Amino acid sequence: MPNPTFFKLPTDKKDRITRILLEEFTRHCFHEANVKRIVEKAKIPRGSFYQYFADLYDAYCYILDEYTVDMHELFLSAMESGRGDWARALEAYKRALTEEIFEKEKYPLYRSIYLFWSYDLSEREKAYRRSGRKNPALQNLSGHEKMEFLKAVLHDLMKRLFINQWSKDVFLEKYNRSIQWILHGIEGEHT
Repeated sequence: MPNPTFFKLPTDKKDRITRILLEEFTRHCFHEANVKRIVEKAKIPRGSFYQYFADLYDAYCYILDEYTVDMHELFLSAMESGRGDWARALEAYKRALTEEIFEKEKYPLYRSIYLFWSYDLSEREKAYRRSGRKNPALQNLSGHEKMEFLKAVLHDLMKRLFINQWSKDVFLEKYNRSIQWILHGIEGEHT
């Protein structure tokens, strides 16, 4: 979470820093991003950066929180709207996921998440989001075998989307096929 000092900045300065952070993290994955480029573009002293953010992780988590959604929350919302019907929930998730991922400004952020994520980033991001989390039901998603299986399939699908640079149509085709296999099995499938 940014330090209170950041939120007390004049709106134009705070917006400029946020825009520059967004540019840095859409052009570079977290591991290639650096504070030097950020402070030079923002025209702020390096020490000011650390008055606003604890470190680069903190700035990255701030941008993710501002510009992306927690995919697990998105899935939980789809599950609630599906009222226990897996097919309805997975269809609702597909619509919400596709709309979110393929938004032009957000696509590079999600690409970075799915291709360059690490254990450290995961732990920092979880702690960051947990500090402001509105939905405690998310902590109940992990550990259930069906959810872990589904998460593995969907995470792999997302990773392949970015590795293969699929179009939206190709992604939807692959998603639909994967969900059909989950719901109905793969026996008899010839593709």
